[in-house]
Amino acid sequence: MATSLNAARIWRYRRLCLRCVVLIFAATMRAAPAIAADDLQYNLMEAQKSTTFKEMVWETRGCMNEFARSLLLFGNRDSKVILARVVEQCGGGPENPGSLSSYMAHDLQQPEDVVTAYIRALAYDELNSIPGLKRSKPNPEPAISADEANRRGFDAADRKDYTEAMSWYRTAASKGLAKAQHNIGVLYQNGSGVRKDSAQAARWYRKAAAQGFAPAQYNLGVLYESGAGVPADKIRARYWYNLAAAQGDEDAKKALTELDGSRVCNGTSC
Repeated sequence: MATSLNAARIWRYRRLCLRCVVLIFAATMRAAPAIAADDLQYNLMEAQKSTTFKEMVWETRGCMNEFARSLLLFGNRDSKVILARVVEQCGGGPENPGSLSSYMAHDLQQPEDVVTAYIRALAYDELNSIPGLKRSKPNPEPAISADEANRRGFDAADRKDYTEAMSWYRTAASKGLAKAQHNIGVLYQNGSGVRKDSAQAARWYRKAAAQGFAPAQYNLGVLYESGAGVPADKIRARYWYNLAAAQGDEDAKKALTELDGSRVCNGTSC
C-alpha cells in the first residue's frame, strides 16, 4: 500500500514539473516575437526614412535641372543668378514644410549651415551637368563680414524683400552677430517673409539676449509677459526687462513701470 502511494505521489510531482516546464517554454515563446517585432518596426522606420530622403533628393535635383534649363531658355546666362534662383525655387527653406531643407532641418535634425551647404552642392552639381553653364561654374561667394551681411539684410527689409533679408540675416547670425539673431526674431514675430511663429522668435531673441543685446532682451520679456511662443511668466519677463533697462533701454524701463508700478528692479530678480 505504501509503495503504491509513493508511486502516485512521484507521478503527480512529475506531472507538475512537466507542466512548469511547458509554461516556462510557452512564456519564452510569447516574449520572443515582441522583441523581433520591435526590431522589425525600427528597421522599417529607418529604411523608410532613408527612402524618403533619397526620393526628396531625387525630386529636388530634377526641379533644379528643369528650372535652370528654363532660365537658360529665357536668356539668363549669369550662373550666379541662376544658382541663387534655383536654390530658392527648388531647395525651399527650413521654414517651408515639404521641402528638402525642411525635412533635413526638422526630421533629420541637421544644423542650418549643413542644410544650406548641402542644397547649394546639389544645385552646383545640376548646373554643371547643363552644357550652357558648364564653362561658367559658379565661384564660391567671397567672404563677407557679419556686419555687412546684416546691413544688406536691413536694406532688403527696408525694400520689404523679406526673403532676401532673412537670407542675409541668417548669414550674419551664423557668424554669431547678436543684431542679426534679433532681426530674425523680429521677422518671425511679425510674420514678415515667413510664417508667423512666436516660438521661433523667442528662440532667436534668446540667442541675442544671451549676448547682452538689449532690444532682444526687451522683446523676449514681452513674449514672456504675454505668453506668446513661451509659457506666460512675469518673473522671467521682469528678469529680461531688468537686463535691458540696466543698459538704458527706454521701452524696458516703461514695461517695468507698468509691470511693477513705479518700482524698477535692480539685479537679476525682484
